[in-house]
Amino acid sequence: MAKKIFLLGIIFLFKNILWAEDVSKEDFEKLQIVYAMYDEFKDEFKSVETIAADELKKIKTKITFVDVREKAEQAISMIPNAISKDEFEKNKDKYKDSLIVTYCTIGYRSGVYAEKISKEGFNVRNLKGSLLAWLLSGESIQKNGKETLTVHVYGKKWNILPTKYKAIW
Repeated sequence: MAKKIFLLGIIFLFKNILWAEDVSKEDFEKLQIVYAMYDEFKDEFKSVETIAADELKKIKTKITFVDVREKAEQAISMIPNAISKDEFEKNKDKYKDSLIVTYCTIGYRSGVYAEKISKEGFNVRNLKGSLLAWLLSGESIQKNGKETLTVHVYGKKWNILPTKYKAIW
């Protein structure tokens, strides 16, 4: 256990030196919990590649975020410039040249959907830890084009947010 904590500390230090992000130690520890939860079910969509929030900064191609959550969840907040699954489904051809990044609360629903559209020929990645990991990595969310601090987290089990955010379910 002490070795694991030491390694997490080293990773946290390394991460802050490389990316100079404003991610607290508490948020980094929560992020590791979210990743562990994600790892419990990622084998259910083995054919889908996963991408972490911090890896997205290195991508040079056009990225289209697809939010696969229910409309009531999306009405609370979404990743900036994300589109709903319904919008994606209506205009699939428009996104053929994009890297599609699917997300939900933690990554299960989006992983299942990513697997489906990968079979249709889309270049798709599932956002590891999805919306929870996005926020714990220091990224923001929006409602009606403005930053918000309210997040629909699907259920109490997934209330693993940075302290400044308010969870509802």
